[in-house]
Amino acid sequence: MHVLYGSPGATVNRQLIAFEPTLIAHDSLVTTDMALAATMFAGVYALYRYCRRPTVARLLVTGVAAGLCLASKHTGVVILPILLILLVTEVLLEAAPEGAARPRARPWRLLAATLAYLAAVGLAVAVLWCTYGFNRYALPGADQKLLSIHALFDSKPPAAKSAQRLVELIDDANILPEAYTFGLAGVIKASHRPMYLLGTVYPSGRWFYFPVAFVIKSSLALLLLLPLALKPTRSGRKTPPSTCRGPWTERRRRHPPRAARARVSCRLFSVCAR
Repeated sequence: MHVLYGSPGATVNRQLIAFEPTLIAHDSLVTTDMALAATMFAGVYALYRYCRRPTVARLLVTGVAAGLCLASKHTGVVILPILLILLVTEVLLEAAPEGAARPRARPWRLLAATLAYLAAVGLAVAVLWCTYGFNRYALPGADQKLLSIHALFDSKPPAAKSAQRLVELIDDANILPEAYTFGLAGVIKASHRPMYLLGTVYPSGRWFYFPVAFVIKSSLALLLLLPLALKPTRSGRKTPPSTCRGPWTERRRRHPPRAARARVSCRLFSVCAR
């Protein structure tokens, strides 16, 4: 926040976090909710840092943070499409000089962003395997699959057929640990259970549940200030060449390069020594 909006914005952000009812209610509980919130924020922030200045180290941090988000809770799988959308948006909304037309995204930038995303996802999957001790099967000492995801879905088919087929494909290909895919299948199946909201009982989950819950649980100050976060920041600094030159891209400070500053400092020191 300090990088984007300066000290005033960072101060307001700290106050919002300190008095946010949802965070106050969950930060003292030993549940996966705070772990999911922390690791998802870490993954998005790591991607932001990578887009500012693409380096291998920052890409590794992005992949590790995404992997920890996957391991913290099954619903953390949404971080993968979130990172993809943010990265593609960053490339497509390439920064342009003021008054000039926005340039088209160059194919090599799209290719570089795609490769970076695939590398981050691969590292995230490796981190997930690491948290499961690289155990392929769910039960200790098992040498074959003893849990059937197909039987789990056949007993009560979920509403999201596409998600069901995707999980079955991942399980058949042994891309992820069996325990993780079985838990993910359980989450998808649970989406078919009844839902209660605002005095009404629905036979299954509805898309508007979480938006309504977010509005009810969030503080009034956050809801009033949230639209300001969509306002792009302006800066007169130049944009360095990078893979993702969009709204997140780092602005160069109006300072001479480090080597030039060192030469100036040496000259000043020599003058003072005389």
